[in-house]
Amino acid sequence: MKKIFLASLLAASIGSANAGIVTYTTNDVGGFVPNSASTNASFLAAIGTPDEFLGFDGGTGSANGSSFSSNVIFSSSESTTYGGSDSVNVNHNSNEIGPVGTWDGILNIDFLGAGSAASIVGFGPVEFGTIEMINIYNQFSVLLGTFGGVSNNVFDFFGVEGTGGDLIGKITLEGNFFAIQDIQFDLGSTSAVPVPAALFMFAPALLGFMGLRRKAKNTVA
Repeated sequence: MKKIFLASLLAASIGSANAGIVTYTTNDVGGFVPNSASTNASFLAAIGTPDEFLGFDGGTGSANGSSFSSNVIFSSSESTTYGGSDSVNVNHNSNEIGPVGTWDGILNIDFLGAGSAASIVGFGPVEFGTIEMINIYNQFSVLLGTFGGVSNNVFDFFGVEGTGGDLIGKITLEGNFFAIQDIQFDLGSTSAVPVPAALFMFAPALLGFMGLRRKAKNTVA
């Protein structure tokens, strides 16, 4: 009876430990504000003091996307592998970065390429055109969610937090004439065992222990 109850409990725990993400958004935050998350109280409460905040101050033209931080690589590339010597350049203008060239195309935010992963990320998109799509991937490069349909001529905030054992490995933005004006994040550990896997590893040992305990009890009786 104990074994059946324990197995049911483990199954319920595994089923409720759904990996994924929580998102935070704020529409039209009002222009070039370096801390564009300041109006999103839920995100600020979740991130606390960020491990890193990047405002992309100074400089114009094309910049190496790996020069802003040792924890994340920004790149403009159609490649889904990200990074690489042929794809790390980004447009850099005052307090924003975006796709190389005419600010149209792809902007990759790649934590995995820098050997990192983030537990929570927030950034301020600037859409003078349209951000058509935002793709979020976890630490195993598995697609967690796709978001789109951002309006023209607005300054927004977009935040994402990993849940159920997922971290944020990389983010892709795709659109016409857009940039991001800042980004902040907390780093997470990529060595953590995902919750479902940990439960599966733990279950046989616990069931075996219960069996031995029951056997010992019967022997004594």
